Amino acid sequence: MLSTQDREEIAIKKFSLIAPVLNGQAQSHKEYFKNLAAKPVLMPH
Repeated sequence: MLSTQDREEIAIKKFSLIAPVLNGQAQSHKEYFKNLAAKPVLMPH
């Protein structure tokens, strides 16, 4: 079972991945996610 801190770190990481789309920094959502999916993402655990 994950600790509260671990869950918060995972949530922050997930938000940091989608934040550029949510705040309008990514010009193309499709291209942003395509580029993001092309490389590994290290998740805290």
